[in-house]
Amino acid sequence: MSIKFDVKITDKHILDFQLYHGRMRLSGILGVIATIVCFAFGVIDVVGGNPADSLIWFVCAGIILIFPRQQLKGKAKKQAQLEMFQVPLEYEFTEEGITARQGDVVVTNKWDAVVKAVSTKKCIFLYMSRVRAIIFPKECIGENYEDVVALIRANVPEKQVKIR
Repeated sequence: MSIKFDVKITDKHILDFQLYHGRMRLSGILGVIATIVCFAFGVIDVVGGNPADSLIWFVCAGIILIFPRQQLKGKAKKQAQLEMFQVPLEYEFTEEGITARQGDVVVTNKWDAVVKAVSTKKCIFLYMSRVRAIIFPKECIGENYEDVVALIRANVPEKQVKIR
């Protein structure tokens, strides 16, 4: 079976990857915990009758929640402007692996090189290492989505596939 489709990566797809990847790291988990703790202290101060103090906690929670995302948004916009993202890539999924074509450049990744497969609402990420992944926007996969997921599930060990 061979499934072909074109992929145009945008800043939204890169941001989706960065947000997912960031949340799965220790710093991302600690950021979520810090946001919850600040928000909880804010609620405790409101209930305790200290609305002025609670405002400080809510502002801290907002900064911890929003600032990193805005930084990633800026990085994603810059990265999306790189030459490699300006021309769509043609991907072909086969039983042997995933072949990417862009102009004269052809690269094939065998299935045993995939260390993890995950999905978000917008994309599927096939990790080739802890920090390198191929991004497949669901909108680009289109009607081939079920077939692509079936090929991934058939060729990547089950415990490494986290696709909903």
